[in-house]
Amino acid sequence: MKLFTKHAQSSGAKYGRLAIVCSLFLIVAGCGKDSDDGEVRNEIDIPTDIVLNLFCEDIGIFTETCVLDDPDNPYASVPFVTANPDPDAPPGADFNAAKFALAADVAGNPKATFYVYATAQARAPNGENQWYTARALHELYTATVAVSPPDGSLLIRQQTIKAYRSALDNYFDSATFFVAGFLPAPPPGGVAFPVMLRELTASDLAMTPGAFTPLFDAADPGNNEFIARETMGGWGFTWVGMLDGPAGPLTLPGPVYKN
Repeated sequence: MKLFTKHAQSSGAKYGRLAIVCSLFLIVAGCGKDSDDGEVRNEIDIPTDIVLNLFCEDIGIFTETCVLDDPDNPYASVPFVTANPDPDAPPGADFNAAKFALAADVAGNPKATFYVYATAQARAPNGENQWYTARALHELYTATVAVSPPDGSLLIRQQTIKAYRSALDNYFDSATFFVAGFLPAPPPGGVAFPVMLRELTASDLAMTPGAFTPLFDAADPGNNEFIARETMGGWGFTWVGMLDGPAGPLTLPGPVYKN
């Protein structure tokens, strides 16, 4: 059983709403008319491969903005919505809704997902964008292992670890919101809980999320956990581990402390 079943809102946009703007969704269908039927369409090409050529050493990391100049980035010129039609929404609410909508459009395509969140990170550096960038890289690394076992792309693996470390180093106190999946009768819309990204990051490094390939020992997840703990210790962090949850088999990522 999963503790959290669905991403709801970002920590900066708990009440954010997506403003449906035609210029945002230039994916596949585009907007307007094309040459065959008198319509004009604006389209972008979404990558479907799993080869990631790093445009710069720190692409997708902290405040590096080189992803906006990367010719392989299909979202470099796609406008993320920044206006807030909801007067009660905090600044940036639609920006956050837009990035999740774009990511949902390319679910299952880790390279495109990486470019969504790396672009969001370049335009609005924060812990949530950094964590999602790391997870997209982790998914992409997993895909490379599937076609080139047992190690996959070592370059993507290193970039994944670097992105996770950035989440700990630079956004230690950041959180994100999820909809709780364990309530017996949740109210309409669910209940959103903040979760510390440092705990999710440590869990991703040590336990690996879902079916992702372990980053430190692909052949032995148990050994991977110990190597991850040691690695995080070298970075200056201590992870307590997974804790028993409030009901049955539920587990919670344990706290992370700065050494």
